[in-house]
Amino acid sequence: MDFGLSDEQRQLSDILGNYLADQLPIDELRAVADQGTGFSDDLWQGLVELGLPGLLIPEEHGGSGLGILDAAVVAEALGYGAAPAPYVASMVMAPLALLRSGDDAQQAAWLPRIAAGEVRLGLGFEILSGGTRAGDIALKDGKLSGEFSGILDGGAATHVLLYLADGWAVIVDTNTDTAELHSATTIDGTRPLTTVTLTDANVEFLDAANDPVAAAQSVLEDRCYSNSSDSLSFIQLE
Repeated sequence: MDFGLSDEQRQLSDILGNYLADQLPIDELRAVADQGTGFSDDLWQGLVELGLPGLLIPEEHGGSGLGILDAAVVAEALGYGAAPAPYVASMVMAPLALLRSGDDAQQAAWLPRIAAGEVRLGLGFEILSGGTRAGDIALKDGKLSGEFSGILDGGAATHVLLYLADGWAVIVDTNTDTAELHSATTIDGTRPLTTVTLTDANVEFLDAANDPVAAAQSVLEDRCYSNSSDSLSFIQLE
């Protein structure tokens, strides 16, 4: 049994690695780190042109329809290039979450926009929000209030996908008066820690999953898989 990469996957890695080496000099990285969002609009547009936001999205929704191993190849290349891009949440976890928990109409509404780079989704879990206390998160009449910390890829997110303590997932538009994003710099200036504070924010439920807790656990596993590839790239730099 062959556990190596295919020729197409090696080609994908080479194309992305060469692109980052050419388009992301150290001065650009420093500028992104200084601005505190962990996001470069020029780099984002380039990644959109390469088709990365649609990597895991089915072809009928405007994507490439590739698999999680291909996503790991991309994660490794982005990590090796220290690319300040909202990859794991917006291009991996969010599309897979919609495919698992969104109904047909939601998939048709969201997946083409993700693939086209029109929206970027940060992602967070109520149970992983370190500063959250019992009772701080309130959902009433379809409106959500509370503070979620540790939002992955939240610095330049147009929306956030939040998993509540019971496993149900909701999408919130961050470009409203009811949502406020706060980013704090870390030792890696290209990857800030983001908190979203909601005040009676309208939410869209992703409620097509038969077992929402299992669906949430699967999304966490997707994160671990992508993060391990990202970490491998740093080991290779040493």
